[in-house]
Amino acid sequence: MNNSLLNQEIFLLFDTLKKMRERHIELSRQLEVAWVLLDCGLCKDDPGTRRILEQALPMEKAGSGFLIHFINFLSYFPDEKFRLEKHIDWLFLNQNKDGGLGRFFADRSRIPVCWKAVDALHRARYGYDSKIEKIFNWMQNEWRSDMLSGGLSYKAAGVLIASKRYDYFENEFIKETMNWLLKNQNDDGGWGPNKHSVMGSYPSCTFLAMRALSGFDSDLASEAIERAECWAENNEFVSGLWREHPVERAIIERTLFLIGD
Repeated sequence: MNNSLLNQEIFLLFDTLKKMRERHIELSRQLEVAWVLLDCGLCKDDPGTRRILEQALPMEKAGSGFLIHFINFLSYFPDEKFRLEKHIDWLFLNQNKDGGLGRFFADRSRIPVCWKAVDALHRARYGYDSKIEKIFNWMQNEWRSDMLSGGLSYKAAGVLIASKRYDYFENEFIKETMNWLLKNQNDDGGWGPNKHSVMGSYPSCTFLAMRALSGFDSDLASEAIERAECWAENNEFVSGLWREHPVERAIIERTLFLIGD
């Protein structure tokens, strides 16, 4: 781990959360930044963190995205175990008949929502069961179909991150997904939605792909991460930020990569 880079990202997260509070930015975004800081071992006793917890209570029945952030957040508070379990139950009430999860009740299933849900449930130490299995089954079928029609890098990355959580996917499927992600790395070392995207390389796509590839015993993955690090260094502003909106998106993925989450 590069401690100087991590310290820089943590400082940026603190500053971002402070500005969010001052500007009354939507609570879901505050929650995401806050749980990442908690994942770094910080902010648990901060009065502002407790205020976020109190403000979130009246919004318990929000969409899946909010619930996922809140589950991540609550996972760091052992005294909130009952509330955590209740929110997990509500999340599964939004599970579609096909096994996937959408952004809100009755929304179609989406890979980004599904892998983030798996990630949050694992962080909350939720045990593997049939509901988790249904999410994985849907993701696998959906991603196989997506690959045939072009695919998107953030979906491939999400599938790989989910694969590290409950050890569900077979090695061949993981290898196939990893190869797809490696082939879709741009020539400059970054990632965009896919290699043919007019957007080119994009910070959060790049850091999410790096996070997905880290930890695999693969020389090709290691080389791809090194190239991506060069892209990040060449495209970073003096402020330590990248060209992205919302601004916290890149910082969050960069931080999670650096701590090996």
